[in-house]
Amino acid sequence: MIPLSFPRLRQAGGGNFLRPQYRRCRGHVRVSTKALWGGFHAAHAPAFFPGTLTSTVNPFHAPLTCLPHRTASCLSFQGSSAASTGCPFWLGALSAVFSLLTLSGRGVSFVSRRALDSSRHCSSPSACLHSTLHGLPPSQFLSSGNFLQSLQKPSLRFCSSSMARDGQSSDAGLSPGEKLSQMRTLMKDRNLDAFVVYSGDAHGSEIPAPSDERRQFLTGFDGSSGVAVVTADEALLWTDGRYFVQAEQQLDASLWTLMKQNTPGTPKVPEWLFNNSKVKRVGIDGHCTPISEYRQLLHAGFSPPSAPCLGASSSLSLKNDGASRPSDIAESKELILSENLVDLVWGAARPPAPCAEIHVHPLSYAGATTREKAAQVLQQMAAARCDVLLLSALDDVAWFLNLRGADVPCSPVFLSYCLIVNTASASCPPESGNPAQDASPLIVLYTNEARIKGAVAEELAKSRVYVRPYASVCNDLRHVLQNKPSFVDFIRNAGQKGNAEADVVNRQSDDRSKKEKTGAEMLWLDPTANVSIFATANECDTRVTLTVTPAAKQKAVKNPAELEGMKEAHVQDGVALAKFLTWLEERSEDPQAESFTEWEVAQVVDGLRALSPSFRGISFSTIASANANAAIVHYRPIREHSAPVTSSCLFLLDSGAHYAVGGTTDVTRTVHTGTPSESQKRYFTLVLKGFIGLSRQVFPQGTRGPQLDVLARQHLWASGLDYRHGTGHGVGSYLNVHEGPIGISPRLICQAGETDLAEGNVLSVEPGFYQQGSLGIRIENLVYVTKATPSENFENMRFLRFDQLTVVPIQKKLILPSLLTNEEIQWLNDYHQKVWTLVAPRLQEEAKQNNAVTSITVGGNRLMSVPSPDHTLSWLEKATAPLPLH
Repeated sequence: MIPLSFPRLRQAGGGNFLRPQYRRCRGHVRVSTKALWGGFHAAHAPAFFPGTLTSTVNPFHAPLTCLPHRTASCLSFQGSSAASTGCPFWLGALSAVFSLLTLSGRGVSFVSRRALDSSRHCSSPSACLHSTLHGLPPSQFLSSGNFLQSLQKPSLRFCSSSMARDGQSSDAGLSPGEKLSQMRTLMKDRNLDAFVVYSGDAHGSEIPAPSDERRQFLTGFDGSSGVAVVTADEALLWTDGRYFVQAEQQLDASLWTLMKQNTPGTPKVPEWLFNNSKVKRVGIDGHCTPISEYRQLLHAGFSPPSAPCLGASSSLSLKNDGASRPSDIAESKELILSENLVDLVWGAARPPAPCAEIHVHPLSYAGATTREKAAQVLQQMAAARCDVLLLSALDDVAWFLNLRGADVPCSPVFLSYCLIVNTASASCPPESGNPAQDASPLIVLYTNEARIKGAVAEELAKSRVYVRPYASVCNDLRHVLQNKPSFVDFIRNAGQKGNAEADVVNRQSDDRSKKEKTGAEMLWLDPTANVSIFATANECDTRVTLTVTPAAKQKAVKNPAELEGMKEAHVQDGVALAKFLTWLEERSEDPQAESFTEWEVAQVVDGLRALSPSFRGISFSTIASANANAAIVHYRPIREHSAPVTSSCLFLLDSGAHYAVGGTTDVTRTVHTGTPSESQKRYFTLVLKGFIGLSRQVFPQGTRGPQLDVLARQHLWASGLDYRHGTGHGVGSYLNVHEGPIGISPRLICQAGETDLAEGNVLSVEPGFYQQGSLGIRIENLVYVTKATPSENFENMRFLRFDQLTVVPIQKKLILPSLLTNEEIQWLNDYHQKVWTLVAPRLQEEAKQNNAVTSITVGGNRLMSVPSPDHTLSWLEKATAPLPLH
């Protein structure tokens, strides 16, 4: 996947759909009609319907591949035993749903039938991809007869959620012009001259949940990067070069002006606002505005807001922010902390905040308990003389607590904060007779409490993690910053008495805090934290450090268990992609074969991944692009406007998945389905040389990613060529496919430029080349950093190198061997030998079992034959055969 951004999961779509989105009747039938009807286009991913039959002898697990369209597939049935046993309601309900599926052209494909322990239970109708039961390989078709028979059993629950929004209306029935008109009315009522809409959520997520896609709702543009500004007479969208073409297609040019970032003559958002004579008061939503963006507005010259919650004399300024503001202008240019006006326009049509189930990430995959991680975090906090740390990034919280969720598309995270308080320096009453335990940090999780139950509740209790309502984070943060001993006492009371009764203690503690003044010494916040969080700290006059958190740093260094999980995930991924590339080659060589579109091919690769035993969902929306479409770096195939993947085209596939064994994958391969031209071979080989050059490089400890970026570009540069994206990004362990703070890019001033590469880091290596209107080439592997053993010893310096995680062949017919050195050819041969060694045994074992899936359905109505293990082995043997040396 391309670094420095997260590709959007959806393309712009249109079409009518039924309202309301949810139809309910006796027995609680829940059908997302928007997901079944209209011209929206799905992110390509199998969605799972975990079924549970708690009182029958034949429970099953049936992954359902919901393949077309843009939005979620959400079918939820729930009936009591008395109501549903032998009742034709189930068949009638399902018949109605299938009728809608048929009418909309979606179709379904059952690809598994697997008996479960009847004690295992899908406890929530909103459970989705990431909360499916573990260890249940989709290995064979579920016959319709058995399926229909099982529907007549009691206590059956189905549920599905794809990467797209959960059947919610995205436009509130308003035209683009009506949205702007309502925005301007609300701005006028609040005496605002401009309102700024950022892309993210309250946690700085690269891709937000559907309920937080405010910029997309307002503008219609769904790229991952962009800022919208609305004034009384203008509407503008800023985005970068990856999205110029997409934005031009999606924006209504009669209403919106596209501001092309980093191009000559285009000012930045703060500069444009400050230099606009009509703009005096600019509204921002503190909950959705990152501190980094807020600081840019201050540096441009805006006065900080005087937030009502801060008191009459307080203002939300940043200490030592270095801003240079003309004294005669600053007072007339003011930032206003406002409610989010987009939410008011969106109204009841705005999707609800997500609340998917949370599940425990087993210790065997996590490699360390929460308390073990907390001990390391506490050491770094003490070294920085910081006694309170708030984790606001969702993947930081999930990693730290060994939990996974499904609140955000394609990312196994959940809406939450985590507060860590060093109690050693506080005059706190002991919690137990164990001094070591009393000195350990106080850990508080802020999330929807209703989903903390079962194994999750047990895991948190074992780790001594307290749970508080999500909305309490600012009040609690204010409390601990003003009076830390009081807060510790309050949280312990909350654990003993319950949150409702403890809130009385909280109010009493506020009174005591004004007298005792025993506040926290320093608060540690992630730079992506929102302005409202910072405002709370500012109100308490607490010192704040805005740097990468200890949790983020630790998360980037995979422990041995996490690395083993990553390796296993990549082998499973390699098996799926070997089958896909076998299928693609077989179709390309068959003159009688019907062509598949890019969109259908994306469905195929995602469907094949779903056959892997621990598949838990795709890690980002699959990029499948042929010929000129591949030159659009963030291209997304749309069902109705998708180019054919012919028997003679240059095809780029960028895709990845999450696996429950603890791994996340991201791999790009460019292949030619026919005979490549000499120029195509040359461009591909130049990219390959950069890929090999960076992959085989040994570097001293202390090296940072940007220092290595030139290795991937050197051969392109020598020919006067380049690519306009980063070369590598960090990847999580069954977490976000984009993970900081490490990375490889030409940008020196960034988190990656301040972070040393360390043993255990996992990141991508993905150089490319793109020729507008002609072709796109990219090669991507995930690698991990490990120790190197150079032949020489220079002053006892330690050296590091990359080792390959991805095990997918690189197409040899696209290579010009004359451009490669013998060392480069040998590296490629060694890599292909590793691919064969790891992938072939899995295929051989599958062939012995003689129960491989033979076909799957894609696009709702197309049956696709899955290559047999033997055929895949034959292809793999040829694909990994060594190239001769010169």
